[in-house]
Amino acid sequence: MYYPPNIVNQELKESAFMKSNLSAMGLIIAMYMLHGSALGQGSIIVTTPLIISNVTINTKWSPEWSSNKVDQLSGSAIGTGLNVNYSFEPGFDKHLKVNFGLGYFNQRFNVQRFFNHSSMIHGYILYATSHYSYNCWQGVIGLSYRLNIGRRFYLIGNVTYNKLQSFRQTYAPTRSVSNIQTDIHHNQINFGSMLLPGIGLNRQLSERVSVGINLFVPLQMKWRNDTTFKDDPSTFTHPNSSFGSSVSVTYRLKKKRKFL
Repeated sequence: MYYPPNIVNQELKESAFMKSNLSAMGLIIAMYMLHGSALGQGSIIVTTPLIISNVTINTKWSPEWSSNKVDQLSGSAIGTGLNVNYSFEPGFDKHLKVNFGLGYFNQRFNVQRFFNHSSMIHGYILYATSHYSYNCWQGVIGLSYRLNIGRRFYLIGNVTYNKLQSFRQTYAPTRSVSNIQTDIHHNQINFGSMLLPGIGLNRQLSERVSVGINLFVPLQMKWRNDTTFKDDPSTFTHPNSSFGSSVSVTYRLKKKRKFL
């Protein structure tokens, strides 16, 4: 399917802009970690998110010989990842934290969709996916608020915005044919974003280390449609419903002494 040059160029521009934003965020994080925050106490937070979604995907492509042509396909989507965030007090409220960081995220779709598997042995053959996924770098920014509920426990309410940049795409075919393996692409795609409000329960293990379990219901999620399936790359798919959880480990940094 042909897409006008302006659509392709726009996608390339958005991808380049996204990569530059991730690089800038990485530089800011490094500067804060090296020099510390002048505004308040800082922490390093490692989180492992898991997001499960129900999806309905519009499809414009069924082969001519297909006896069961459909316009929509349903299935599930599973997102997993690992984030490293820097968190600090903005200075006017010791319970409020500003968080930003970088991480890895894998978005998998368990949906059977027709696509062209670019096999060098069997030529250009039509297959359906058993699943397909997108490996992404992600930038994270957000706010959190801490409420102590005892000597060792505290609640965290938070909202985070995640921006995804895919660097690897995999398409696993259902058809079992000798020497046909998962089709792997290495395109740079400004893949999508997520807005995640949530709440977590944390336990203080020591003066500087705490662990937590967090629950969240995505307020907004979108994934860019893929030209591999003859989709329009200027459009996005949204889940019907989603929920998620994560495990976090927080290390509170030593506050630097100030010298006159």
